[in-house]
Amino acid sequence: LSQILHELERSETIHNFLEHCSQWPILSKYLDEIPFGNITIAMTAKSCALGDISYDRLEYLGDAVLKMIHTDALINSKDEELRRWFHCLHEGDLTELRTAMGSNERLKDISKAVGFDYFILTKPLGRGTWEPSGLERYVMDDVR
Repeated sequence: LSQILHELERSETIHNFLEHCSQWPILSKYLDEIPFGNITIAMTAKSCALGDISYDRLEYLGDAVLKMIHTDALINSKDEELRRWFHCLHEGDLTELRTAMGSNERLKDISKAVGFDYFILTKPLGRGTWEPSGLERYVMDDVR
């Protein structure tokens, strides 16, 4: 029973994540194209090992996608001043700017700002025990 509850909670969390992302139509459109299982894997913390999944490979692919998104954002920015600067900068400076956009600290701050941190699956199923992960967050929010 605990394994079933654990899987139901994981599934419900990802459904809630997809619903949360619907407020950003472009992101939602891309997520609609990704199989549900792949989104579940991507939203699972490394500490919750899922067998033979290579998180290093997922991180590599995710980094490549972020680089593409950041490059596109720089090239097609609606900010006129940024567009002017973009054409004056050397490739090395552009790479440094793109790297700063994708720093772990900045990405962490952005994910918290848009509420993605609530959907990261961080609770492994340990020895057949299951505790609702939302309960911890609810108790901690109540204590603060």
